[in-house]
Amino acid sequence: MNAVETATTRAYEAERRRLIHQRAVVASLIGIVLVPLFGVSDYFLNRADFVALASARFFSCIVSCVVLLLLRRPFGRRHPSELAIVLTLEVGLAIAAIPVAVTGSDTPYVSMALLILSAAAIFPWTARQATFLFVALAALFVVGAVLHGVAISRAFVTQVSAILVTGIIAVVITALSDKMRAREYSARRALRAASREKTRLIEDLRHKTGELAALNQQWAVLNQEMEDVLYVASHDLRAPLINVHGFAREVRLGLSDLRAHTNGVPEANAIYADTDESLGFIDSAIQRMDGLIQGLLNVSRIATRTNPTHNVALQEIVEKIIETFRYQINQSRIQITVGALPTVRGDSLRLAQVFSNLIDNAIKYMGDSASRTIEIGARHDNGTPTLFVKDSGPGIPAMSQDAVFRLFRRLANGVPGEGLGLTMVRKIIEKHGGRIWIVSEPGQGTTFLFTLSTAHHVPP
Repeated sequence: MNAVETATTRAYEAERRRLIHQRAVVASLIGIVLVPLFGVSDYFLNRADFVALASARFFSCIVSCVVLLLLRRPFGRRHPSELAIVLTLEVGLAIAAIPVAVTGSDTPYVSMALLILSAAAIFPWTARQATFLFVALAALFVVGAVLHGVAISRAFVTQVSAILVTGIIAVVITALSDKMRAREYSARRALRAASREKTRLIEDLRHKTGELAALNQQWAVLNQEMEDVLYVASHDLRAPLINVHGFAREVRLGLSDLRAHTNGVPEANAIYADTDESLGFIDSAIQRMDGLIQGLLNVSRIATRTNPTHNVALQEIVEKIIETFRYQINQSRIQITVGALPTVRGDSLRLAQVFSNLIDNAIKYMGDSASRTIEIGARHDNGTPTLFVKDSGPGIPAMSQDAVFRLFRRLANGVPGEGLGLTMVRKIIEKHGGRIWIVSEPGQGTTFLFTLSTAHHVPP
């Protein structure tokens, strides 16, 4: 027996003692009140033996009072079963055994049988306690008859047999009741434990929910501040960039004037060539910087600007986008297939940008795969559509799958770009109440999966 079963058994026995104590107190009070009433019937039915019978009734009341006093003390709370047995035996002695000893076998055995059944019904005995008690009660009846000198007749044997059968039935009922009570107690104990655990989990969930709400609020404030900083910084970065571009243009114009006045001077021509090359580098850097700033502005606008939301037929949008990539698809010999796509709620321009970036990403990162395919479609999980763009490219390592959604993060494979496309895709999806994730293994292609609200469900 393990520790849990031992603790359960001890708790069950403690409850049994409490029940026996409570019911013994009630039985003592009933005995004190009812047993003297038998004296009335003794006076009218057995007047010749009234003194002996009245003495028995009085003895029973005294014992019941003593048992009641003991039950109200610590001793009685520790030993309620023993006191209940004493109480039952003294009642049996007073209402059956002594009357049999005084009046003989003509006294009915029914009182003893009723006492046995009542004791089995009132007290939650163990089977061993019940067997001892009911054998003792039957023995009291037999001893009383023997003391009276009753002959062993068929009537007497029938009475004793009936008492024994009643005792056997009471023992069986007691054993079955004890098993049922034990099971009921175990179930009750498990239910209380489950209820306490449920309460603890609810409190823990409420606490975690509060923490999560606070973190979400902090994240929302931080995210808004970051978006504001990004938007302002992007504007502020463009101002000096425009100045650099303007001054570079002025330098070019000045060089043109100088070239016209110093035409034919070899040293000057060499300087002009070096200066033109440097200005070319400056122009390239300006264009790249301008592209990055424009990308940052686009990312910030996704979070700060929202176009009207309406039903968007993705099938039509994707087919138009594929036509804009038709040249690259044909040049790269890519086979593209489009499955049935749902109608969703959202910003059509932003959603078009999602598919455009994902398709462009799939084309650029196709690599040297023998099978060159792009598959676009939707699957339905529990009624919610999950859209996907799947390619047969080289795949994305697991350690890089989250990083590709961050600003300026790109796979180091020589493909041109600023590393903003997938960042914009994720922000657009999240702005529409969805999420995006990657399923990919190196050499097995890449699948971008994302969720969107259908036309029948508008996000709050």
